[in-house]
Amino acid sequence: MKRIDGQPVANGHRRLRIKVSAADIKDGAPMNPNACAIARACLRQVPRVVDAMVHKKRLFLLFEGQTRWQRWYVPEYATRELFNRRRSRYSPAIASQGARRRLVRNDAAG
Repeated sequence: MKRIDGQPVANGHRRLRIKVSAADIKDGAPMNPNACAIARACLRQVPRVVDAMVHKKRLFLLFEGQTRWQRWYVPEYATRELFNRRRSRYSPAIASQGARRRLVRNDAAG
């Protein structure tokens, strides 16, 4: 079983909807799993989250009062849209994890 800081990791079962704002992108630290734009948005928007980490294709959240991390899948396009520093502008996006544990780009962020 995978562990983070000695705590077990389980699959996330509830649907999450996360809006990554321009401030999250601007203030986030790329390549820092605890301070990237998606992690900052999760800490700000998901109730009772005390820690968030994003690694390549996975989102890990630790909820208040729980002793295990929960994990969701992060598809490549979500990280590519948010972190591609070569683009002339950054688009805030809405990320949604549901039954298939996928992040979905907002149509308006196009």
